[in-house]
Amino acid sequence: EQGVAHTDIVPSNVLLSEHDVKLSDFGNASVRKNKFFRRKTPRGQRFFYPPEMLREKMPGYVRFDNTADLYELAMVLVFMTTGVFPRLMELERERRAGKISDEDLLKHYRLVKERGEVELPDGIPQPLKEVIKKAISPYPEARYQSAEELSLALLKVYNMTPKENAA
Repeated sequence: EQGVAHTDIVPSNVLLSEHDVKLSDFGNASVRKNKFFRRKTPRGQRFFYPPEMLREKMPGYVRFDNTADLYELAMVLVFMTTGVFPRLMELERERRAGKISDEDLLKHYRLVKERGEVELPDGIPQPLKEVIKKAISPYPEARYQSAEELSLALLKVYNMTPKENAA
């Protein structure tokens, strides 16, 4: 919303303290010139990327909007909630083991994500799962359109969750 996209929201870049959550490592950040961001094809932990960051519009470049970071944040929420990565992590392990090529992995990621077939692990409460599903829609226009909108949805889920008695 401020014209900057982090584009590398992964668990290791989310810093938690008792009262704060902060992002680190803005080395891949992009500054928006108009409605869309444009940057060189990203490298790194591809299983957190939204599908549009896996499609090159021009050789070596991708185009995306402000919902890309919200997609990545939702993928981090999956990991933080369950302790496991979405199913796409299994594909990354196969690539590292030499069972599939980088090119085949990228094609599979693109297909799975474009079809909205990211398999969420068990253990996510249904209300939170619905928020995550919307945030990781393969269609940017169907996702939460701002961090505030996603925050309000998460707060609603939080308020629905029974609290332990602190006394």
